[in-house]
Amino acid sequence: MFFIHNLQELTEQWGEFEVSERTICMEELVTANSEGTLLEVFGSGTAAVVTPVGAIHYQGRKVELPTPADGLAIRWVSVILWGHNSVWQER
Repeated sequence: MFFIHNLQELTEQWGEFEVSERTICMEELVTANSEGTLLEVFGSGTAAVVTPVGAIHYQGRKVELPTPADGLAIRWVSVILWGHNSVWQER
């Protein structure tokens, strides 16, 4: 039976990314976004919810963030809710 304990573990199993967990500041996020190196921002919780974040209000302005249709948030939802892990491993 397929069972994943957390999103980091799932991402590591895909073998497509270097996975790390760390604190970042808003300036780092805004800079990465403006340089085009920010791929995606998402929020997650304990009830199998993974939600893309499309914008953040910061210092009086709205910062639009990328939300790719085939991004990690959508991939995780597919695995968590429907068990479609093999679909993503074949990519």
